[in-house]
Amino acid sequence: MKITRYQITKMFNTPIKSLKNEFKLRYLFNGLSYTEQDRNYYEKGFDYKNKQFYENMLNNKFDFIKIDHNMLNLSNFKFYIQVIEQFCKKYNIEYYLKWEIVNKKLTNSQKSISILDGHIDLALHILNNSVNEVIYFYVDNFNQLIEKMFYFRGKLQFISEFSPVKNMNLKGENVLLSELASGIFIHEVVGHLSESDLLVGKQNLINDLINKKINNELTVIDDGSIMSSGWTPVDDELTNSEKTTLIKSGKWHKFLHSNYTSEIFNTHSTGNCRISYPEFKPQVRMTNLVIDKGSTDLDLLLKKNDKFIFIDSFSTCYGFRKIHIVPNRSYYYQNGNLEPVRINELIIDAYDILGKIIYVGNKDDIIQSTLTGCKKFSKSILPVSIRSPKLFFESFIS
Repeated sequence: MKITRYQITKMFNTPIKSLKNEFKLRYLFNGLSYTEQDRNYYEKGFDYKNKQFYENMLNNKFDFIKIDHNMLNLSNFKFYIQVIEQFCKKYNIEYYLKWEIVNKKLTNSQKSISILDGHIDLALHILNNSVNEVIYFYVDNFNQLIEKMFYFRGKLQFISEFSPVKNMNLKGENVLLSELASGIFIHEVVGHLSESDLLVGKQNLINDLINKKINNELTVIDDGSIMSSGWTPVDDELTNSEKTTLIKSGKWHKFLHSNYTSEIFNTHSTGNCRISYPEFKPQVRMTNLVIDKGSTDLDLLLKKNDKFIFIDSFSTCYGFRKIHIVPNRSYYYQNGNLEPVRINELIIDAYDILGKIIYVGNKDDIIQSTLTGCKKFSKSILPVSIRSPKLFFESFIS
């Protein structure tokens, strides 16, 4: 597997552990740093040292393409940086910006495939609240980035005001998860339980999953063809991506496979074999996870006199059968008021918790980034995306 990256990144001093400590503008071509003399060529979107690649890109001479050619016009790159810097200074935010074009070439004995992917990533680290929270944006061009960034101003204010004064225990409490929290939760609880390499020799668990009763509205799909950060039109075994329905109307339906696992389970590959780096073994990995919207307007719960815990974001959420959760921002809702609260680490059973979903929201949101992603069993992070509505659980912890 050969990957060529054309990348411009800029990073400021930030404690985000998942990001590299680099404090300079980088121009990378096959891992070699460009000099300042090359800067003007990049800012015009033209790589004069590889003219053929640039022409192929403009003429769409690739097997799979996901790029907005507007991101190639970097003549106003300094202007966009200034807008981002002024925004972050006003709201006391540190940021990491990445502009990237990836040309990925895959070859086996039968065929060779080229994939072109272009995107811009921005991570905003909010400083003036009591939790360490990072917001991610993934876009096709700078205009989209600026629009999304300013649209998010109200949410930034809401996050910055978070200041819990007491601890809460979730035992016996109903729980509402935001779109962000629900997406990450289903990624861990459903997504990893659907990766067939983790199910080899565990037929009893497979039988339990197939017979598990879940909310009838819950449908979960993995689809690498979706044009987002988890875009994987062909996996690293050169198998085309397919839309795989993991849970269909509350019943486990299918699992994710590579060529290896499909032979073991006597089925076919779903195009989910991914390699983060050539030195790592291939694994069955998710791409773009979609939780279908339900029929309930869960925003209305915030207008009623119900009592529940609202978890807006996680600090930690990982695991396979046993899921470790540390809520980042949580609120106790009672009598029409949201009270910031602190919740300690929880360990829950992924199999049991699915049966406690009673409502699936009718509005959704997408989580996507190449600066963060899925880290399966301490392997390098692979970008994924998750589109999810809110989820409501009855008696989250029995």
